[in-house]
Amino acid sequence: MVLKIDLFSTTHGVTIDDKNPNNITLLCTSRKHNSFKRYSLDGKYLSSIFLPGAFVCRPVIDGENLYSGVCWSRLKYLEQTPDSGFVTILDKDNKVISNPGGTAPVYEKGELQMMVQDVPLFNHCHDVCIDDDKNIYVCQWNANKTYPIKLERV
Repeated sequence: MVLKIDLFSTTHGVTIDDKNPNNITLLCTSRKHNSFKRYSLDGKYLSSIFLPGAFVCRPVIDGENLYSGVCWSRLKYLEQTPDSGFVTILDKDNKVISNPGGTAPVYEKGELQMMVQDVPLFNHCHDVCIDDDKNIYVCQWNANKTYPIKLERV
């Protein structure tokens, strides 16, 4: 399999998306493009999930949802806001349903609007892990040696 490298900017995670067992795909981060790029398992580009304002990290599939740490948010096109970040959660249809630490997702005419850090809870969310109880563990990078933060499901 050969993927065109120029389609990415700061590739920072890859996962197999098997939410639909009849259409298993490869999901790759393109952090600087604020997106995930979807490919067939033989390397054919299929689509992008654009997440304006979110410098996303590794895509994490759990059940029907897609999770990712957002290492930086942005205020202007492709400009990173220092010491920022949040977590983003997408549903089975790749629509953002929640942004812990970030602004609520807003769709206008079907297009996701800019998302940024709303509350300074996190500093450079670099990864997330989901446990069996659906709690989210947020790992931070360059955040003064903080331990992972556990977000408990309520």
